[in-house]
Formats: sequence, C-alpha cells, structure tokens
Amino acid sequence: KKCSLRGTSDSKEWPSPSALWRDVSMMDDWYIEAKSYWDNEAPISMDGVLGGFAKLDAPDIKMSRNLMLKLRTDWTGSVAADIAAGIGRITKSLLLPLGCARVDIIEQSAGLLSAAPEYVNAPDEKCRFFCFAMQEWQPKFKEYDIIWVQWCIGH
Repeated sequence: KKCSLRGTSDSKEWPSPSALWRDVSMMDDWYIEAKSYWDNEAPISMDGVLGGFAKLDAPDIKMSRNLMLKLRTDWTGSVAADIAAGIGRITKSLLLPLGCARVDIIEQSAGLLSAAPEYVNAPDEKCRFFCFAMQEWQPKFKEYDIIWVQWCIGH
C-alpha cells in the first residue's frame, strides 16, 4: 500500500508513512514554509496562534493545568521552556500561574515573539525571549524542570 502525500508546491509518493519520515530531502522546505506562514500569514493574536480556534484556549489551559498538577502538586520555583510559544499563551496562562520562577519563550517568528512581552506582561526576570526554531534549540542538560511543546509537535 502506497502512501501518497501532496504538498503545496510539489508531489511525491512514499511507500509508507515511516518512509516519509526517513526521507529528509523535504525537511528544509517544510521548515521554510512553516516559518513563512508564521511570519507572513498568521495573525498575531490568540486566534492566529490557535489556527482560528481561540475558543479552545480556556479548556486547553484547564486540561493542561490538570495534567501538570497530576504530575506534581507544586511547581513553585521551576524553570520552564515554552517551545514554539507564539505570543506566550502558555507562559501567561499556565506556566507562570503554576509558580514558575522563569520561563524561556522560544519562538521562530520574530513577529509573534515581538508581541509576547506585552501579551505575557510579566516582570523582566520572569521571562526571557529567544527567536529561533524548535529544531535549532539545544538546551543545556538539566537546565529546565518543564519543557512545554504543544500543538506544533505534530507538524
């Protein structure tokens, strides 16, 4: 059984989904197209970062908080990384309210990242902002208690 996948600019066939993921020939194009979308097309807003589904923010935050509190009841003083953070939705509504001492916001879109400080509205010592893609991020060993990667991980 063949797996036919079509992109926006070309077409290529793979014999299976695993063969697709082993084929790195298109990886650069995928990353370039993704960056272009977030830099040039996505609205810099809650609706934009949630792909038109801003109404999912409250239930998503509630369920994420429930998950975090099942893992550990006290996150006070933790250091977190919010990967592909967009405008800082998770930082503002989940990680800082959980008690994180610091959140590093990692986002490849300069436009989204430039909106994050105002959106998050946290003291300077609480957040650091880094503009690069998640595939380029190389954290130091044991630097973070929490590494939050959501939504983008499936793309």
